Amino acid sequence: MLDIAALPLSMQPLLFAFSCCFTKPSYQNFLTLVLGWIACQGCHSISRVIQAAYSSPASKHHAPLYRFFSHSRWTSDALGHVLFHLLLPFMFVGPMSMDAALYDLPIQPSGRGRKRLKGNRLPSPANLANTRAVPWTERNVSLYGKSTTILVKSQRCLWYTVTGIKLIRMVLTRDPKGRIDDRAYFCTDPDRSIKQILKLFACRWKIEVAFRNAKQFMGLEDPQNGWWRRDPEDPAPSKKPGPNPHPSKGQAGIIHTFSMVLTAYAMTIFWYLHHGNYEKDVQRVRTEAPWYRHKQTPSFMDRIASVRRELWAHRISSHPVANRLPQKTIDLVPHWLLAAA
Repeated sequence: MLDIAALPLSMQPLLFAFSCCFTKPSYQNFLTLVLGWIACQGCHSISRVIQAAYSSPASKHHAPLYRFFSHSRWTSDALGHVLFHLLLPFMFVGPMSMDAALYDLPIQPSGRGRKRLKGNRLPSPANLANTRAVPWTERNVSLYGKSTTILVKSQRCLWYTVTGIKLIRMVLTRDPKGRIDDRAYFCTDPDRSIKQILKLFACRWKIEVAFRNAKQFMGLEDPQNGWWRRDPEDPAPSKKPGPNPHPSKGQAGIIHTFSMVLTAYAMTIFWYLHHGNYEKDVQRVRTEAPWYRHKQTPSFMDRIASVRRELWAHRISSHPVANRLPQKTIDLVPHWLLAAA
């Protein structure tokens, strides 16, 4: 069994934030699988991930780790909620639902009692779009390489159910020609201008890059634990003309696996934001691969390599056999492991 105390200190706060999403046994399985997913190189089948999670032969049977995907009752929404709150210290721009419950800043009472967390209810984006009390403002914004004229409304508010007591800026847009429905966006930095918020949201190419990295380096398409087998006593139904959709058996395993991969991907990014060394990693790549003369920023592969060095260095230093090895050898082992991938 993998306990959080056995993990590197730099990773413990990030992973402990997810403890509220699981029962205690499921949380132990989560720690095992998310770290195994990061440490695994090559094909990310469930069995290889389990092997990569342990520095010695696993003391726990593999069946509970498989059932963690197919039978456990944890939800992807709970993981997404934790990930979003981990993101709040950084500036974030994203879409907002048109029926979002927005609030004003609280006015604290003068007497005793609990402090208010939110103020009076404000109009939702849908209601704000239809009210004439706040007029639309015409703006020229450069989006996707073109100058576009749009109508906007904006307000500073609290989106209490999502961002808590953090003040945000909501931007509501309307197409003057009526070709696109009204849309709402939010930014966790309330001092950003409307043009800056819309430009940042338009720069969403990194979402496509994230899916590519998740497929190529995190093995998003490798696991095959979503397949189902028919009960031998259950006769196969007769086929009908046209498409024959499969039942939903195995759907939970697919959804949970997809969520686990993206969580491991996010943990890599979050850890590197807090503990990564951009200059050192870029210099290491340019030294080992001198043909990358113009490399200025680390790629995702460089970042996950840095996380794996941290994992392997902790495993090696905490292993009893490492006490008999020279420190220079211990420092070189993570580098050799990366080169062997």
